[in-house]
Amino acid sequence: MTKRRFVLIVLIATALSLIIAVFALWRSLDIHPTVQQALGTDNVPVRQIDFDQGQVALIDTGTELKAVYLKKSALGWHKEFEHGPILKEAGSYRQLFSFFPHGDYTFIYGYDAGRQVTGVAFSEANGGSGIYATAPMRSDQLYWHIVLPAPVDRIEAKNLIITTIEGMEVNYPFSELDRFLSSYHHNLFETKHRRPL
Repeated sequence: MTKRRFVLIVLIATALSLIIAVFALWRSLDIHPTVQQALGTDNVPVRQIDFDQGQVALIDTGTELKAVYLKKSALGWHKEFEHGPILKEAGSYRQLFSFFPHGDYTFIYGYDAGRQVTGVAFSEANGGSGIYATAPMRSDQLYWHIVLPAPVDRIEAKNLIITTIEGMEVNYPFSELDRFLSSYHHNLFETKHRRPL
């Protein structure tokens, strides 16, 4: 009887230790039941996009646009990594996009500060074969993203093309877009403030 009681106590203690260890491991891995909880962004706009066996969350903090890659395990969602943010500088389109490769894919994302972009395209041709992907924009969107089916470690000027509301196609670094926007806003201002003769 004493042996049975001892074995039972050891089994119960082992089970409790195992439960405590699993709970401590779960807490240390920062795993959460939802993406919003994993990000800690309950009151911040988040756009979730399926990407390479996980999700990318685009987070608008008001001053920047961040991209966070998350994966879901049996226990819940956890952050894999956070990519450097895009500063939302109105008036300069030179830095309003970023990208990162992951596995066999590349995620390109950007921000349209002036709501003047109707589409974004990525084009890369290497010896006759290449990658081509587009991201149409709706008038209510401020962000765009493109998922490429290949890893890309740099974007050259000829690769990324923005289409403006006037149908103009502008390549990175988008300096032509800055000129377009300043003339577009100038013309818009003159039209609104023109006095009748």
